[in-house]
Amino acid sequence: MITALKRVDKFIVVTTQTVVAFIGCLFTFLICLEVASRYVFAFSIYQINGLARFLLMWFFFLGAGLALKQGEHVGFEIFRNLIPLKIRRVVIIVAHICILIFLLELLYGSIKVLPASLNQIENTLDVSVFWAYLAIPVGIILMIYHELVLFAYWYTDDMRGQHR
Repeated sequence: MITALKRVDKFIVVTTQTVVAFIGCLFTFLICLEVASRYVFAFSIYQINGLARFLLMWFFFLGAGLALKQGEHVGFEIFRNLIPLKIRRVVIIVAHICILIFLLELLYGSIKVLPASLNQIENTLDVSVFWAYLAIPVGIILMIYHELVLFAYWYTDDMRGQHR
């Protein structure tokens, strides 16, 4: 089962990395284009500002899941390693549960605001801000997925005696 999970996980991670890289490159290109058009050609491509905000939302919320997966969020590794092994297991389980509860609360709140965003229009693009706000629950779902996978990996390593 773990090998199947690892294959699915690799696919999700690589796909997310590809999407985040594409969004980052597109964002960078658009901002450079806007700066060049404003300062070199003396006119502004006003749609770029709205599109950049949409892209930034997706970039950060998809990227947050990748950061969680790779352990790049703020952590307390030093303190965790100072705790005796038996207590450490309990602390790690409680931490995973707390993170999941927090993410589920965020997911609930982000889904609640989606209907209100349907009627809000980004003026320069004439597109509903729903599409930008949708990045929040999608990113949180990815974070929940990564948190569950991290716990599954930790649990199987712990059962085999390979403690982290």
